[in-house]
Amino acid sequence: MRDRGMIDSRYAYATRLIILRRNVDVIASQAPIRPTGWMVVVESPFFVSLGSYILGVALVLVIMPILSIALVLYFGRHLRRSVVQPLAVLNQRVNQLTRGDFSHWMSFATISTSSVEIAELATNFQRMQMAIRSRQVDLQASEARFREMAELLPEMLFELDNERKITYANR
Repeated sequence: MRDRGMIDSRYAYATRLIILRRNVDVIASQAPIRPTGWMVVVESPFFVSLGSYILGVALVLVIMPILSIALVLYFGRHLRRSVVQPLAVLNQRVNQLTRGDFSHWMSFATISTSSVEIAELATNFQRMQMAIRSRQVDLQASEARFREMAELLPEMLFELDNERKITYANR
């Protein structure tokens, strides 16, 4: 028997790794019985003793990445549903408003979100959309009154652009 362990005589108990003639690694623990001078030795095959530890480490190495990926996918889907999609709808409507497209009235109440901040942002966009639409209607009515008044003037009235081209004439 070849001994790779080390016994410390200061302690009553010691553990060491022993290789038997069969080339089987074991963990041995010994305890002296002082009145008789006997030594009690308990041996256990190394891989059997550490089997549960090795199994636990292997499970952690396999389960942790899978669990991490599952959590990332879950929170990514939740984030996309509650933040990214509502912001994409808001961005789409802002682009329509920027182009002056009021033909597609969009109710921001249809945006489903669990975020209070995004819901408030959607409400503010709704108010802005209504205010812009109201100002647009008022501007069109004012422009119609101006054109009607300009058409009724007995004198000729015209408008030029920067290149001195006529853009409006009442006759």
